[in-house]
Amino acid sequence: MSVDVLIIGPATRDVNTDYDGRVERSVGGAIWFGAAAAACAGARVGAALMVGPEDRDIAEAFPGLGLREEDVCVIPSGHATEMHNTYFTKDRERRKATCPVSADKLTPEHFPEIEAKLYDIAGLIRGDIDTSMIPFLAKKGKLSCDVQGFIRCRNGEELRNEDWDEKRKWLPYFDFLKTDAAEAETLTGTDDRREAAKILYSWGAKEILISYNTEMLVYDGKEFHTEPVKSRNFSGRTGRGDTVFSSYIARRMLGDTPGEALLFATALVSLKMETPGPARCTKEDVSAYIKEFYQSDYNGGKKMKIKVGVAGYGTIGQRLADGVAMQGDMELVGIADLAPTLSLKALRENDMIGANGVKYDLYLVEGADPEAFKEADIPVAGTFDELCQKVDVMLDSAPGGVGAKNKEKYYEKYGVKAIFQGGEKNSVADVFFHGYANYEKGLGQNYLKLTSCNTTGLIRSVDCLDSEFGIEKVAITIIRRVADPGDYHRGLTNALQMDKAPSHQAVDLMTIMPHIEATGILVHTPVTHGHIITVVATAKNGRKLHKEEVLAAFQKHPRIRVVTIDEGFKGNASLFKYARDLGNRRGDMYEIGLWADSIVESGNDIMYAINIPQESVTIPETIDGIRAAMKMQLTREEATAETNKYLNIGKFKR
Repeated sequence: MSVDVLIIGPATRDVNTDYDGRVERSVGGAIWFGAAAAACAGARVGAALMVGPEDRDIAEAFPGLGLREEDVCVIPSGHATEMHNTYFTKDRERRKATCPVSADKLTPEHFPEIEAKLYDIAGLIRGDIDTSMIPFLAKKGKLSCDVQGFIRCRNGEELRNEDWDEKRKWLPYFDFLKTDAAEAETLTGTDDRREAAKILYSWGAKEILISYNTEMLVYDGKEFHTEPVKSRNFSGRTGRGDTVFSSYIARRMLGDTPGEALLFATALVSLKMETPGPARCTKEDVSAYIKEFYQSDYNGGKKMKIKVGVAGYGTIGQRLADGVAMQGDMELVGIADLAPTLSLKALRENDMIGANGVKYDLYLVEGADPEAFKEADIPVAGTFDELCQKVDVMLDSAPGGVGAKNKEKYYEKYGVKAIFQGGEKNSVADVFFHGYANYEKGLGQNYLKLTSCNTTGLIRSVDCLDSEFGIEKVAITIIRRVADPGDYHRGLTNALQMDKAPSHQAVDLMTIMPHIEATGILVHTPVTHGHIITVVATAKNGRKLHKEEVLAAFQKHPRIRVVTIDEGFKGNASLFKYARDLGNRRGDMYEIGLWADSIVESGNDIMYAINIPQESVTIPETIDGIRAAMKMQLTREEATAETNKYLNIGKFKR
């Protein structure tokens, strides 16, 4: 026989115990789910399955997946593999897998003579497929594998991932390599999937697919391709990785580009996961699914960028425009303002070119005088009403109260999503939002409101500790700058001014993170560059927080820059100057500064101090808000990683 894809591996008898105690028995294994998916993708698929003499019923089930009878070949084994999966959650993401019985090891002398364009090694555990099969099959045609068959090991009956000592020897043989996120980390030591893919490519694998619960990623050495998983339920979670990889390599063998193949494979696996068992659909079913759930992401076969506008080109608006302009998956359609301010005049001197070489088209809000802009030689592209009709989402940084009016007059009228800054009342939005602390609550929402600059940075640090250790309560003191640079409307010159306690930042933190008790005081100071906040954090259940573990947690966070006084970071001005010395646009810094010298233990509690760059700190979380509202990524980990990548956040830690 001659096939497009020959999948090789043990077919299994699976015993699956669901989170609610229900038990189901079925045929399984990567070869089972993979053969079904590759057939759905339109390829002629062969299956060389390892089963015992008493397991003919397993082999006889394969033609029901869409394979021809003559394309199913049995490789004799003493017995079939048994896999027991116990799922702990409804979405089947957390599970325990055991393997009480495994098939005999496959070696070249036991392999039948079968012709294929691509040979896919679909082992389940280390020892299923002898490594001598790798060069043997590579001589016959293209070669692919799911790396689980070489790194998943039996520890008694339980299974766990272990590094593959010979990975650099064998990876160069593979035209296509599949891992999931955990396996990629085991192999490379990094939990950054893009970085892991680059490392695997540098070791010789030619095309890498890394599966994840919300997104599939492919790297071919030239560019990354990603597609979101859009399943409406996860009752068919078992076989996710096998399904997406086999359909991907099938489409590649049929001539699809990596991007085309990944779109098809991700749509297929999204559809498959809505029903238990292997994929049982047609190419037409997948095309219909793409049209319904993915077509809006594409135009002429190319991924469409999210179209974004910015209302108000002041201190925050300028930086929001810059942040959007730097995103590779977003398009800044335009900015809007009322008067020819110094900010707009400076933009005009730069030929209306902003960050990343992007042209900033200007639209005038109601009440603006077109003649004033003409006098200042500032080009105008249209009205704010027209801008609202061109965008998917508006970032509203207009003065407090104006955003709510814009919502009533424009956003609701044109069905435009909007993200408001901290000056608006919470009631303007569906969700009071923070990219790290409650990202998932913003998914698909029409209106989000960002926290203030102080609250944004404060929550970053508290959420970092809460995620790592579990935090019960915090007490904060904010030493607040009185105004932004260039502001003349506040008059503190040689005095400090107290606010009534608790500060709104403490109240806002509890709104975003209701499981944490917070209180705090605020002191206004006659400076303009940055706030400083001290925090005393108490862990849950009387747990003692140690300086070393807290410092390690902060050092891992991409949006926290840990500094020391000995390095020269004596205060807020040091961080502002450092940002200018780095050449950052406008001297901005997206990360909060955290002094390692300030971390001290107080009984079981921990105390530390952070610096808030008030003009720029909310920009990353606002970009996260776009990702949530537009459902560009479905988890905070995915979304914040994308935002960080385009804003070059945390690059000093790499």
